[in-house]
Amino acid sequence: MDIDIEEWASGARPAIRDMIDSLGGDVEAFDADPLSAVAVLDDLINRMPGRQF
Repeated sequence: MDIDIEEWASGARPAIRDMIDSLGGDVEAFDADPLSAVAVLDDLINRMPGRQF
């Protein structure tokens, strides 16, 4: 089974954008540079109890 990464990424982008928005991240910054979401996701993971992993 071949996976088209470009197609997968374009399909995942709206869901990731919604998640960043729900976490209080800057969606306009995400639109310009998806790596800007790393700080928001790091914060989420840092606040999670270790047992959730």
